[in-house]
Amino acid sequence: MKKLIILALLVLPLICRAETMIGRVAVTDPAEITELSRMGFGIYNDELPGLVDLVFDEAGLLVLKEMGYVPTNLTPLPQSFSIDIDPEYHTYEELTDELQALAAQYPDLCRLDSIGHATQFPRTIWCMKLSDNAAVEEDELSLFYLGTHHGSEALGLETTLYMINNFLENYGIDPQITQWMNDYEIFFVPLVNPDGHYAVTSGINEFWRKNARDINQNGIYYEFTGGTWWTDDTEGIDLNRNYNWYWNLGGSSDPWAYNYRGASPFSENELQCIRNLAFAQRFVCGISFHSYGEVIIYPWTFNLEQAPDQDVLDAIGLGLAEAFIKDNGGSYSHQIENGKNGQCRNWFYGFAGALAYCVEVNPYPIFLPPGHELAERTERYAEGAVYLLERLAGPGITGHVTDATTGLPLPARVEIQGRISDQVRPRFAEPQYGRFTRLLNNGTYTVLAGMRGYQTVRIPNIAVNDSMTELEIQLTPVVAHSDNEISQDIVAGAGVRVTQISGNSINFTLELVRPSEVDLTIYNVMGREVAKVSEGYRSAGMHQLTYNASGLASGVYVYLFQGSDFTASGKIVLMK
Repeated sequence: MKKLIILALLVLPLICRAETMIGRVAVTDPAEITELSRMGFGIYNDELPGLVDLVFDEAGLLVLKEMGYVPTNLTPLPQSFSIDIDPEYHTYEELTDELQALAAQYPDLCRLDSIGHATQFPRTIWCMKLSDNAAVEEDELSLFYLGTHHGSEALGLETTLYMINNFLENYGIDPQITQWMNDYEIFFVPLVNPDGHYAVTSGINEFWRKNARDINQNGIYYEFTGGTWWTDDTEGIDLNRNYNWYWNLGGSSDPWAYNYRGASPFSENELQCIRNLAFAQRFVCGISFHSYGEVIIYPWTFNLEQAPDQDVLDAIGLGLAEAFIKDNGGSYSHQIENGKNGQCRNWFYGFAGALAYCVEVNPYPIFLPPGHELAERTERYAEGAVYLLERLAGPGITGHVTDATTGLPLPARVEIQGRISDQVRPRFAEPQYGRFTRLLNNGTYTVLAGMRGYQTVRIPNIAVNDSMTELEIQLTPVVAHSDNEISQDIVAGAGVRVTQISGNSINFTLELVRPSEVDLTIYNVMGREVAKVSEGYRSAGMHQLTYNASGLASGVYVYLFQGSDFTASGKIVLMK
């Protein structure tokens, strides 16, 4: 941490924006940012790890150098009058009109849905689905593009709207676009935060970040103190800190802080809309657009450990970085960030199972480039964003899980051996078609699948080479098990062995790789439950369990052990 000894009593005067500049300094501890803010430096951007962009004048520059900092990237602070917001930037009303017009013009290729409304005002949050048969939920892979979680980051809206128009206008003309829309379901939410965006386009505050929640409930909306930078104190909730993923460890608990995470996770209507959409669609991957920095950010560091899919996340992150072109003609940078906070990419990857990326468009330090630049920028950004559509073609594994007896789809747990981790929620097939998909790198993999009431299966030596490997998995109900005494739930790493059956006692050896509540259920050969016992909470390791079978007649039975993230089953023959 930089020394503050001789400057401890120095507090900068209120900075006049006409005389200020922006500069970037490196920090080693978040406490440094807090101290710099306390001293009067304006915090322009502290989203990038190890860096903070400050607002200061010539005197502040000297102070920073005295403190041992080396400010770089010095540039004049953009002035309000230089930002061309209208007419090139879309207002909420213009966005709504355009989406509705497209839905009417291309009824077979797109479906426009209201997925909810903003928290404070009844502005609709629109979702546009593009596909060759958009009105039907088909058995196709899906991905998402989200724009403008933060009001001042309007390039997300503009880029996604450009993509929607481009795809619809060129379907049947451009072979690549046509194939993508034939093969996939592509979902766009151009404006996640319509209330915050309104503050920008209406001239209330060009740097408004949060939504419009009236926190103090005084009936006065869009209150802010100090200046109008996005890090100044404002009302509202930072929507990209409100996701239910280690929510309490990210953002701020101060309601007026620029990154206030809200009173509880998913407290805001805007994110409840995104959550419900994710539950319904089971996205494979997606992009959330932000500004600024020309960088791709993705999961994660997690207690100093990498994500279980880190090699795939890295490969796609590199591919996206190379696909997005900076203003200077170079490729974007790419980096992983902390996985323990309530941000969009972390929730989507950790909970919803989608490989999610934050794309920070625009160069330092621009949130709102002049409107006359939008046409070139949105086209360039869209050309980078379609890399994810290219990546949906593989490499990876996709297929279905069905009941071996009925042929019906099953929402089974499907994992890749070596990629199972407590960091993330277990991965499941979707319920309508039993479809599962995992993007991977080239290689050979073992697939594991199981669910309660079915035998767990292990399918080794699945080769993945550039394209999507198709794999159909059938799960056998527990009543159809063969005569083996050992059932291994390889999905969760739990193992069960019947060690002895004597009279009225059945002895089991249970091995757990992680702590869990454990329940034992016994079925007869017709599949009817005849007994159920809670074995309580068990630590990781080996356990000897005894079941009193005095209430059962001689015969053939099926046992089923169930835990928080595993099932293990097998057949037993009871002789009395």
